[in-house]
Amino acid sequence: MASIRPFKAVRPVPDKVHLVATRSYVTYSPTKLRDKLDYNPYSFIHIINPEFGHRRKSRPNSDKRFIKVRQRYDAFIDEGVYQKDENPSYYVYRQIHHGHQHTGVICGVACDDYIDGKVKIHEQTLGPREEIFKKYLEMTHFNAEPVLLTFPDEDKLHNLLQPWTEQRPVYDFSTADKVRHQLWQIDEESKLQSLKHFFAGIPELYIADGHHRCASSVLLAQEKRKRHENQDGLWNFFMAYILPSKDLLIHPFHRLISNLGVYKVADFLAELNHGFEVIKLDGPAVPAAQRQFCMYLESNWYNLSLKNAVDVPVEETDSQLLTDTVLKPLLQILDIRHDERLSFIGGEDKALELKAKVDKGWYAAAFILHPVTFDELKAVSDAGLTMPPKSTYIEPKLRSGLTIFELDD
Repeated sequence: MASIRPFKAVRPVPDKVHLVATRSYVTYSPTKLRDKLDYNPYSFIHIINPEFGHRRKSRPNSDKRFIKVRQRYDAFIDEGVYQKDENPSYYVYRQIHHGHQHTGVICGVACDDYIDGKVKIHEQTLGPREEIFKKYLEMTHFNAEPVLLTFPDEDKLHNLLQPWTEQRPVYDFSTADKVRHQLWQIDEESKLQSLKHFFAGIPELYIADGHHRCASSVLLAQEKRKRHENQDGLWNFFMAYILPSKDLLIHPFHRLISNLGVYKVADFLAELNHGFEVIKLDGPAVPAAQRQFCMYLESNWYNLSLKNAVDVPVEETDSQLLTDTVLKPLLQILDIRHDERLSFIGGEDKALELKAKVDKGWYAAAFILHPVTFDELKAVSDAGLTMPPKSTYIEPKLRSGLTIFELDD
């Protein structure tokens, strides 16, 4: 069963929400980040970058920097940009983009569910990143971006939420990326119990995005328990956005290779023929099915279909398959996470963008992957396995600073 908890969110005042809530700051280039900070005084990014415009700055990820983050957060509250809800609540959140709707619930999820394996992972986390974010949480006492969780469901959650989503939302705004955002607050006791009961019947939740945020929250909870701090504190929970798997859009991360190593083009194609049926194409294409790849190499497109594909277990994703059959044995790219010869572009409809990068001579080849399905993601998680880095580009992409989860509530 999934253990969820309502919380008193700290939220932007309605007239400023479209200015406050933002994409994650790591998605901005340095130039766009500077422009955002220059022209929008209300952006949540000012909290994460509290020394913007200062000549002397504290060291990134230092105690001093995190203290300044908390101070800037407090200033936003004092200035009336943020306000805290009076009652513990669940928050129904919807994104609408290109006609697709993502509808789910923002809530607290018990860290024990992660510890007990009821919140399942498909990606390995890095210890140093866990420690940095754990320290950030401990010193700022808030989390501003939920972990994205999912579960197999057709219409049950949507049917449960429909009476509430037919009412007027507390937020309804659009952002420059042409995404519409809607939020409903649920604080009536009977409705809180209905949602709690519904999620109690969900045996497992699956992390779609936010593995490090989740692991860091759990790490902090474990440390606080050792210090015998308040066992009922909200730090025993992490903020999550839970939505049905049917609402996810899972896109691939495509691979760009800077050089072919020891191979000339003809020799590389010959090597590929040992494991794949290699067919030259007339133009740009995407894989029609799993266990296939499309490759752009020296001004030509190819379809690569794995021979003996029936022997590949379901939990081996195409990203892992490409690593095992091409990147490691042929190109000697052994460290997928750090090898400088390998780059990634996530999303759909990227064939022409990948082609342009190869044509400019920046890369030698591009591989277009078929998207991972939720069933594959579930199979990997259920088997206790993990995917290679950059295997999934998942939507919705959540905003930072829309609902803030205070750990010392």
